[in-house]
This record gives sequence, structure tokens and C-alpha cells, in this order.
Amino acid sequence: MKNSTNRRPNERVPTSEKLAYSLGGIGAQFGGWGIGGLAKPVYTLILGVSPTSVGLVLAIMRIWDAILDPLIGWTSDRCSSKFGRRKPFIFVGAVLMGISYPLIWWASQEWSEDTKVLYFTLSLLIFYTSLTTYLVPYHALGTELTPDYAERTRIMAMRSIVMKSATFIIQWIVPFAFFLEREKVFGSVVSSLRSLTVGAGILLAVAGILTAVYSRERYYDLSQKEKAKIPWEAFRILVKDSLFWRLNGIGISAMISGHLTQFLSLYLMVAYVAKGDAAFGTYLIGIGASVAMAIGIVTNIVTMRYLADKFDKLLLIKWSLGFLVCASILKWFLYNPEHPYLSVLIPATQAPAQSLFWVMIAALSPDYLDHHEKVHNKRIEGSFGAFSSWTTKLSSSAAAALSGYILVFTGFEIDQAENQSVSAFVWMRILIIIIPIGLYSVSWILAKHYPFTRDKVDSIAKELTKRRGSID
Repeated sequence: MKNSTNRRPNERVPTSEKLAYSLGGIGAQFGGWGIGGLAKPVYTLILGVSPTSVGLVLAIMRIWDAILDPLIGWTSDRCSSKFGRRKPFIFVGAVLMGISYPLIWWASQEWSEDTKVLYFTLSLLIFYTSLTTYLVPYHALGTELTPDYAERTRIMAMRSIVMKSATFIIQWIVPFAFFLEREKVFGSVVSSLRSLTVGAGILLAVAGILTAVYSRERYYDLSQKEKAKIPWEAFRILVKDSLFWRLNGIGISAMISGHLTQFLSLYLMVAYVAKGDAAFGTYLIGIGASVAMAIGIVTNIVTMRYLADKFDKLLLIKWSLGFLVCASILKWFLYNPEHPYLSVLIPATQAPAQSLFWVMIAALSPDYLDHHEKVHNKRIEGSFGAFSSWTTKLSSSAAAALSGYILVFTGFEIDQAENQSVSAFVWMRILIIIIPIGLYSVSWILAKHYPFTRDKVDSIAKELTKRRGSID
């Protein structure tokens, strides 16, 4: 435990600028959970597409996304526009995302399954191209806001609060669409979804534009002095760096646990807990997300006000992973059709640890980049973000492709709704526990062997300041 309160004025980021950057997290969250979290209930429950087809399309799109990442990352690193090297990409990407996001949900129930799958694929292709244009520079910008160890954590904690608010909106889109249909506000649940996602598109576009306009690029002048290298030089260095793989592996292992079990979670709620009532099942999911959001925001406030100064990031990561293992075990008791509202406690028990874990993971990246600058005398925020995103998306695409097959492996049959075999539900409940526990354990081991403690990071920062001066 160590207190870090002696920051220099140029290392402090004003609250207004923290907020401006954090608003961009709305687009990031809609690009992640706003696709996977909606596509599965919308395209399987409402439009009737098979889970394996949806999983495969999502996997293919993440691969496309991953192909674009290195190009956007390197281009952003080398950009020399008068508006900065990150902000033009963020601005354009936000506008394109706002236009393309609603289009994903305009498929018709009257179409054949092949037509629905083709439309889903093409609309996602447009959206993910826009998302990559936005997201890689956005994450790179976040690593450049301050050189201070604890201030980096505060920035990511505030961004996490905004992202949790976006998750709240995302989780309620489907339940609210069912409500609007029931109240006859729109003719069908599909019409309701179309209207709601148009509003969501406007929101993420406006939030991204505000980030582009009001954020500050502190490393822009330094980057313009560096000699441009071939696009793949930074990636070659990262590929050979075991520290990069350890850092990336901590987050990837925890992340794919959620991707692998998304279909299990959805159908346990709808078919098992809600006994086939899709409206009630998605309502329970929305309630759980709301409770988790509130708990997560409190956790992030505590992180900003207390934990950022007092504790090492790696220690907090290991604590959160241990807590998540315990929370996973509780799922056996909380998925209970006789007491359906117990399921609301599943995201609630995970929320503090999930919030803390992802804030710390985001805050570790700038520390690694300082180490890279020390060793290679070069800032590569865009290339680092692109390659990290590339490896993450390849992993998540594989997990998304497998998720539908995992559901099929349990013996679950979509057309049988709640009338499943006992063994299918038992296998679903077992796998939704053991898959996360195994992957959280891998993350814990990697964190245990990651060397960048607070003292080491502070030492690197001092050496960089001595070498090239402070960054204003």
C-alpha cells in the first residue's frame, strides 16, 4: 500500500477533460456489449436465427475488425493533421457509428433465415469498419492523458462509470421494446427496436464528437519529432515481447469467459429461470444489469477516491479475480426457477470485482507504454492499442464462434423453449460455472508474474522525465 499524492500540476487531468474523454466510452460500449449483448436476444429470440449462425457471424466480423486494427493504429500514430493524430479519427468514426448502428437491427421477421444472416453480416461489416476507425485512436488517446500512476487509474474509473451507464441503456433496449409492443406504442417488437436503436445511434455519435472536440493530445508534439518507421516495426517488437503477452493475456482470459458463456446465460434466464417467457427473462436481465451498474459505479467512485492512491494495481486485479471465482460458484444456487428474482443477484455479486478488474486492466496499459518508450525511445500508443485489440478480437471471435456450439453441446434445443431435458439444464449450469473459474485462474497466474509494480512504474516515469522532459 502506498499513497501517491505529490503529482505535478501538468500530471493532473481536469475533471472536465476526464469527463470529455470518458464520454467516448459510450461508443466503445455500444461497439462491444451493444452488439453481442443485443444480437443474441434480437437475432435468436425475436428473429429466430440459430445461435450457431449468430455466433459465427459475430466471429467473422471480429476477425474483419482485427484486420483493420493495425492499419488504423499505425495511421493514427503517424497522422500529422492540425487537429491532432487521434481526434480526427474519433470524430469521423463517431459519426459513422451513429449512422450504421441502427441499421443492424432493421432485419425483418418475414425474411428467410439466410436473408437475415446475410443482412446481419453486411450491416455489421459497415458498423465494425466505423468502430475500428473510432476505437483504436480512442484507446490510444486514453494512454496519453497523464504520466501519473494513480491519475491514470482515476481516468479509467471515470470512463468505467460512463460505460456502465451505457450498459444500463443497452440492457434495457430489448425489455423496453417488449414493453412498447405490449402497450401498442409500436406495431411490433421489431418496430420498437428500430426506434430505440436510432436514439442509441444519436447518443453514441454525440458522445464521440464531444470526446473528439474537448480532449487534449499531450504527446502530439513529441510524436511529430519521431522518425516514421515501417508500419509493421512496432508490431514486430510487440510480438517478441513476453511482457506484452502477459499483460494482454490477463484481460483476454477473463474476457472470453463472458463470450463463451453468453448463450448459456441468456437461455438459462429465459428458458430455465423464466420458464420460456422471453419478455420476463429479458426483464430479469435488465434488472440485474441495473443493480450491477449501481454497484459498479459505487466501486469506481471508491477506486477514484481511495484505492487509486492506496493500492498497487496488480494486487487489486488479483483480489478481484479471487472474488469473481467465488461469485461464479454462487450461480449454481442463484439460477432458480422457483425463485426467479434470485438471478438478479448474479450480476450484483460480480459487479464490484468486474468493475475493479477492468479499471485496473485499462490503467496498466499506459504503464507498459512508458516501459516501451524507455527501452525503444518511441511512443506507440496507436500501434499498441491496435495490436492489443487485434489479439483481443481474434480471441473473442473464436469464443463467439464456440459459444453457440457450447449451447448445442449441452443438449439444449432452441425450438423446445422451456421444455428441455433435465441433463441439458444441468450441463448449462455446470459449464457457466467451471468455464469462468478456469479462465479467471489463468488471469490470476499471469497477473502474479507481471512485474510492473507501482515502484517500478514510478521509477520508469522519473527516468523518462529526466531524458525528454515533462509532457505538458
